[in-house]
Amino acid sequence: MTDFRIFRMTMAVALIATAVGFTACKKPIVVDTVSLDKTELMMFKNDTITLTVTILPDNAEDKSVKWSSSNATVAAVDQNGVVVALAGGTAVIMVTTNDGNKSASCNITVPIDSGTLAGSPIKWILLNEKTMILRGEGAMKDYTNLDQSKPWDNPNSKIKDIIVEEGVTAIGKYAFYRAMIETITVPTTVTSIGQGAFTEASELKQITFASDVGLQDINDYVFQSCWSLKTLKLPSTLRALRTAAFQYSGLETIEIPLQVTTIQQAAFGGCDSLKELTVNWANPVTCAMQNSTDIGNGVFKSISTAKLATIKLNVPAGSKTNYEAHDVWKYFNIVEKPN
Repeated sequence: MTDFRIFRMTMAVALIATAVGFTACKKPIVVDTVSLDKTELMMFKNDTITLTVTILPDNAEDKSVKWSSSNATVAAVDQNGVVVALAGGTAVIMVTTNDGNKSASCNITVPIDSGTLAGSPIKWILLNEKTMILRGEGAMKDYTNLDQSKPWDNPNSKIKDIIVEEGVTAIGKYAFYRAMIETITVPTTVTSIGQGAFTEASELKQITFASDVGLQDINDYVFQSCWSLKTLKLPSTLRALRTAAFQYSGLETIEIPLQVTTIQQAAFGGCDSLKELTVNWANPVTCAMQNSTDIGNGVFKSISTAKLATIKLNVPAGSKTNYEAHDVWKYFNIVEKPN
């Protein structure tokens, strides 16, 4: 064998060995992240949805996954990511990569019941025994104080928390009359709360108004006899507190927004628990206070002057003398707010 042929054979063997070495040293492209197109989802019983999984990098060699449910009696999932809602409750749908054990999840909520408020476009959704959502576009209907057709009127109801969603424009008259709810959330779209909407809702403790809610009036008797209501942040858009709006409520502290120019008779009548009231006018709203010269029949009806003297009235800096000269506000313990 000539030296040249030996050289060629040696070079060939070397090239083959190098190629094999490169192949052996090549690193596989592994999964870096996995995600789902939805992370929170409400489904109703018998609903079906397919979750879409994204795996990165796109050229990962092993993109196989496995699916699982934390509570398959509520929501089940197959190995194609198809989720079926089966019963009320919550479940977490998990997808996990076989390469690297990377995972992503979607929280599923299935209401235990749902329906529509008769005579209105508003749907009610009972998330669990205690929490109900009101959803829709438009206004709740007005009720009478004898109407017991609403789901929270059921004597066996355990509903405590009401969430009114964006799109609902009005809470109807007597909608929650004597309801045993404890909290309600009011969205920006609500511009009206009807007369007596929460009258004698004795367990109501918290009303949360969206910061930019369009509400302008607290109508007649809306929070009358809400004995558990200790404080309330009123929306800055308010213009009027109507007759007996908070009469006999459990209010201890409240601030009246600057834009309020009308406070009608007995708006705070019988609020014997009141300890602190904050106002924002440099000059008291005298003309709008019905019977303002008669404590017995005025805004603070049934509260004695001796009791009024114990209530701290926070007023703007430099305005104390204006309140001391007023027929009603002069009875309060007036304190100027710092600048």
